[in-house]
Amino acid sequence: MFVGKAELLAYEDRVKRADPQNAALFTSLLNEGMQLLSLLDKDLADDLAMSRPTVTRWTNGTVNPHPAMRMATYKLLIARSAALRRRMKVAVAA
Repeated sequence: MFVGKAELLAYEDRVKRADPQNAALFTSLLNEGMQLLSLLDKDLADDLAMSRPTVTRWTNGTVNPHPAMRMATYKLLIARSAALRRRMKVAVAA
């Protein structure tokens, strides 16, 4: 799936403005981010030092993490998105 810079920036903005208390929004932003960034449950679990089944439950909305963990997840998704944008910029310049 091709993702453009503008789409990534818009996603980052939505994540930055997200209320960590809103569980439904967390599930939505998590799933959107995993799709945009081509992340697997295992990738996110490894980066957050969580188990893959836990992340799967988050993506399904079966269980929601504590708001502090939601913030950590948001920060990781923003960092991953920014890294992808940087790689896109380098690829265009090359």
